[in-house]
Amino acid sequence: MYSDGPTTQYRNKMNFYLFCTRIFDLVLYQGTWNLFEAGHGKGAPDAVGGTIKRMADKFVANGKDIPTAESLFQSLSSCD
Repeated sequence: MYSDGPTTQYRNKMNFYLFCTRIFDLVLYQGTWNLFEAGHGKGAPDAVGGTIKRMADKFVANGKDIPTAESLFQSLSSCD
């Protein structure tokens, strides 16, 4: 099972219940619950994503329209 962070699990005890019971329904004898660093806000993916978001916000605040991912890519590519 993949999860983006422990808060999701604590708020929804059903996830843990399903993980503990469904695994045997699938005739599996063990499983792992993997947390990804990106969900904790401390890794490189979050830093890059945050920087891109701030730059996109700055473009929009300065009047640039960014309706698609391609236009965001073009705007970011033209930055120095």
